[in-house]
Amino acid sequence: MGERVPEEQITAARERYGLEQPVYIQYAKWMRAIILHGDFGQSMQLGVPVKRLIGRELGYTVLVGLASILYVWVVAIPIGFSRQRTSTHFSITCSRF
Repeated sequence: MGERVPEEQITAARERYGLEQPVYIQYAKWMRAIILHGDFGQSMQLGVPVKRLIGRELGYTVLVGLASILYVWVVAIPIGFSRQRTSTHFSITCSRF
């Protein structure tokens, strides 16, 4: 099973992360650090700033967003225009709902 952690380490971790305070206080401090300083904190699993992790993946997010916009412009809008020209009264009525 798991190993025993000394009580001193548990106490030190509680103080370091502010776990002795209520959750709403912890959340307020975390949001304040993000808004005022852009500090998302430290990743506990990887040990690096979360800001660096977000920045590393942000390029892929922007790429996917731009690809979806390009898809809409190139494929979806022309399909919509072509359907509009050939639409019947029934399809117009259905599209309103």
